[in-house]
Amino acid sequence: MHVTTMATISPHATVESSKLADNVIVGPFTYIGPDVRIGAGTIVENDVFIAGRTTIGRDNHIFPGAVIGRSDDDNARGKIKIGQANNLREQVVIAAGKTGTTSLGNNCLIMIACRIGPGAAVGSHVVLANRTIVSANAVLEDYARSSGLSLVEPGARVGSYSFISSYTRVDGHAPPFAMLDGDPFRVRGINTRLLQRCGFGEDDIRALKRAYRDLYNGDNRQPDPVIIERLLDDSNTNLHVRQALKAIADGDKRG
Repeated sequence: MHVTTMATISPHATVESSKLADNVIVGPFTYIGPDVRIGAGTIVENDVFIAGRTTIGRDNHIFPGAVIGRSDDDNARGKIKIGQANNLREQVVIAAGKTGTTSLGNNCLIMIACRIGPGAAVGSHVVLANRTIVSANAVLEDYARSSGLSLVEPGARVGSYSFISSYTRVDGHAPPFAMLDGDPFRVRGINTRLLQRCGFGEDDIRALKRAYRDLYNGDNRQPDPVIIERLLDDSNTNLHVRQALKAIADGDKRG
């Protein structure tokens, strides 16, 4: 390995950027383009391709075969922004768009062969299982989870703390806290186990269960507007339930 004052770079890597911070490690047969910035402590393993207007924060681990910042358009000027302490496993693709920013937050695990499309926004503490596709301009909010081979379609949105089951297709606005399943998706209750792990109280979880049972009773896709109005008018409605209702209303406004 060739050691510089800024980073440890394999002699078999091609690094055109001078914007690598302290303690960055770059493995063999990796390419890093001239407009790439990488924060301290990040490990970029072998056979990785990073190009475009890409900024990667500190303490990330990028595994072999990942492709970050590539675009189908040679004239694309879109940016990639990746936070800190993420694990990007083998063959992950994070694509740049013609304009705008493709973003990934902090403390995420993106498993093998997942793809994050141009203009997509993935929050923090997100886990995507193998071969999940987050399409162009889609949004995954904080603490969202997916099982393998799931699809979030272009422009769709997945609320915080929701879980996408295997082979599920999210084609619109999915509420927070939910278990999502099917093609297209249906709401199958709330993500109880994750809420417990994240410190939600039992009273909050019970309130969310009751609300979602009433909201999606008889139609696991569209919430009942009468129930929404009733819950909003009730001064005793749980704060997390109100958060979910606001997210549902915002999704309706977006169409």
